[in-house]
Amino acid sequence: MYEYIKFIVNYLIRNFKKNIMEILDIIKSRRTIRNFKDEDISDADLGKILEAGNSAPCAGKLSNWRFIVVKYQKDKERLAEACFNQEWVANASVLVVICSDGGRIKGIYGKRGEMYAIQNTAAAIENMLIEATALGIGSAWVGAFDPDGIVRVLEIPNYVEIHAVVALGYPNEKPRVAKLKLPDVVFFDKWGKPEKGRKKNRPVANWLILGGKP
Repeated sequence: MYEYIKFIVNYLIRNFKKNIMEILDIIKSRRTIRNFKDEDISDADLGKILEAGNSAPCAGKLSNWRFIVVKYQKDKERLAEACFNQEWVANASVLVVICSDGGRIKGIYGKRGEMYAIQNTAAAIENMLIEATALGIGSAWVGAFDPDGIVRVLEIPNYVEIHAVVALGYPNEKPRVAKLKLPDVVFFDKWGKPEKGRKKNRPVANWLILGGKP
């Protein structure tokens, strides 16, 4: 019996570690896509992406995000104009306009509620981008736009804020990206302080996984 339990526990640990690595691989493979194939996204996959966004963490359990799904080509073209004439936006299969109905969160938290509202929608967007990547769907987080232009197209009430436009579609490009290394962005205990006890050429990620062992 003991050996059986030990086997089950080890199996679960191995698969847990495998899933963690798969998630990290998906996150690291995400790219901003601006060139899309002329191919529709299924309702099932779109639903998964929206569900991922709706599953994001939120301050005070107040989900202020609202998603407007836009598929009609004429509306996509008008939204592309509102995004300062970024024509590629109109070529996405689907546009999701990320809005914030932040009345309650601002009412409870005051000035800080404005920041919480943005943090909440940002978390929702990142979840959507990761799920899209897992499904083989490209995405782009668009922050350059004229809010008034989007309001006119989608008839958004004046108490709702527009935080972003997410473009979705099957990628027709494989852009390369350069990211800073962990030692460039990770400090320990105080700003600008590198970690102690790490061998010079060992990546910070390895050092963290090993629990600080040099």
